[in-house]
Amino acid sequence: MLPCFVLDEITIREPGESTAVDLGVDFPRSLNLTLGITHAVERGTLHLDIVGSEDGIRWHRKPLVSFPAKNYCGSYEALSVSNPYRYLKAVWHVTSVARGGNKPLFELSLFLGLPKLRAMAGAA
Repeated sequence: MLPCFVLDEITIREPGESTAVDLGVDFPRSLNLTLGITHAVERGTLHLDIVGSEDGIRWHRKPLVSFPAKNYCGSYEALSVSNPYRYLKAVWHVTSVARGGNKPLFELSLFLGLPKLRAMAGAA
């Protein structure tokens, strides 16, 4: 099942959530999440959490991973080293302090993969 996109390139202007991703029966315990923001309107803030479920029905309130608030374009990585869930989904909230009542706007994607193995320094 991995790697995969939890969110393909989408435009976000309001709070929402992705569809659930089924990681399968033998789901990985360590995950690497990459958030890519390709467009952001000035004075907007994105809050993105990854929540989990054992059955795909009841979702835990405490996020497995929370990305720090984002205001700008870029690529951001988060590592989950103890994933106890078979199902994951993204939940987001957006805010704006722009004048004139402009809604926040973010174009983004979220990619889910396995952590990259890093060679130990000095290993023979």
